[in-house]
Amino acid sequence: VRDTAQLCREVWRECGNRGFGGVVADFEEQPSEDKAAFLEAMGKVLSRNRMRLFVPEAYGQRVSQAAVLTCTAISGGTLRQRLEEAAARFGPSRVALDLQRLRMSFPLPCPEGEGTPLPARSRKSLLATAPAAHRASRNSMARTTPMVVSTTADRPRMALRI
Repeated sequence: VRDTAQLCREVWRECGNRGFGGVVADFEEQPSEDKAAFLEAMGKVLSRNRMRLFVPEAYGQRVSQAAVLTCTAISGGTLRQRLEEAAARFGPSRVALDLQRLRMSFPLPCPEGEGTPLPARSRKSLLATAPAAHRASRNSMARTTPMVVSTTADRPRMALRI
C-alpha cells in the first residue's frame, strides 16, 4: 500500500457511492506492516462513518475498530470451543463468523485433521453408491452422513455429507 490516506478515501467514497455498509479485507497472504497500517486507518474512517470493517484473524489484534472474521471450518475440537476462544481473544462483539461450505474427504484415522477436497461429481457418485444413516455430529454441530468410500490396508477413507 503506497498511499494509505488516498486508498482509504477511495474505498470510503466507493462504499458511499454504492450504498455499501462496510468492507471485508479478505487478505490471504501473511500479515504485513503496510496492510496493517492501511486497515487501522480504514477502520477509523469507516467507524466514523458508521460502516463496518471485517478483517482476518491475523489482523484482529492490530485493528481494534474491526470485526474479526473467524473461520468456522474446523477439523478438530468443537465449533463452540473455537468461538469461545475467539470471543476471549477479541471480545464477543468483534467476532464475525466466516462461514465456509466445504466438501472434504478425510482418511481414517486422521490425526493431522486435514482432508482433501471432494468435488461435487465425486460426492454425488459416493452418495449414490454408499448411502449411510444420518447422525448428528455434536462436535461440528452439523448434520452429517458418514460413509466409508474406499479402504487401504490400514486407512479407510470417509466422506462427510453436510
